[in-house]
Amino acid sequence: MLRLTHIEKALEELRRIEALGAAAAEIHGMAGDKLLDSREFDPFWSEAERLNMPIYVHIGFESPTFTGLFQNLFMSIAFSNRASLLMGFLAIVGTGVAERFPRLRFPFAEAGIEWLPWLTHVMDSYWRMGQGIFKNDPGFGHSKTKPSEILREGNIYVICEEDEDLREPLKLIGDDRIMLGSDMPHSESHPNSLQKFQDRSDLSPTTKAKILNDNARRFFSR
Repeated sequence: MLRLTHIEKALEELRRIEALGAAAAEIHGMAGDKLLDSREFDPFWSEAERLNMPIYVHIGFESPTFTGLFQNLFMSIAFSNRASLLMGFLAIVGTGVAERFPRLRFPFAEAGIEWLPWLTHVMDSYWRMGQGIFKNDPGFGHSKTKPSEILREGNIYVICEEDEDLREPLKLIGDDRIMLGSDMPHSESHPNSLQKFQDRSDLSPTTKAKILNDNARRFFSR
């Protein structure tokens, strides 16, 4: 897990783990109380792209300010740590990070996938507003490319859980960039998730093979 609260140290660690043969580097969807749209993180994205090192965006209690709003464990684990990943997705896909670093692979992990169509629809709606009444004013903050189109370009991946409804996510992102997660060995994990996913009758054998095996092999191959 790399912390982006200190860019130089994050860069040092990124280079160290790459030299050790790491398949990916993991971050949270925020950097302390900062969102990932800031250009101060561009040196990190640039170096990860140069090293061909995927950046794995994971849920987590990254922001003291945001986490401090939640006063019980139920609300914290149900929303706070997952919301940080969604904010990372918004920044990376919606404000131009993925656009500026098109060869950099970003998977979003442990928040499931059913949120993806909803948030992408919201982002596309406000992207059109930025294109329209805001006349592409840079201060609006949107990417040049529509977020849903960025998803289709091939370097945004999402980790699903074995029992999720995949119909809308598959329409949006296709079956080449979805992978299966189990969250083992956490208490809220999904035991036997690989077999349960394999036993699903609503997905084709080809789609199941990609999500269970082929996509991860391709993604982690450096």
